[in-house]
Amino acid sequence: MAVGMPHPFAENMRLVGNPIRLSRTPVRYDRPPPLLGQDTKEVLFELLGVSAKRLEALRADGVI
Repeated sequence: MAVGMPHPFAENMRLVGNPIRLSRTPVRYDRPPPLLGQDTKEVLFELLGVSAKRLEALRADGVI
């Protein structure tokens, strides 16, 4: 159930593998989990529509 994968903080990070096995659509492990805050800008700006000005204000206030 464990899957080894390179990660920025470890040469070979052991992750929990997906227990579901499908023959036509096998699980792919092609990238490690994101680092804390790695996708914050994309989620807030692109997916939720937070303006660039508000994003910078949140960053300046230490919220993100």
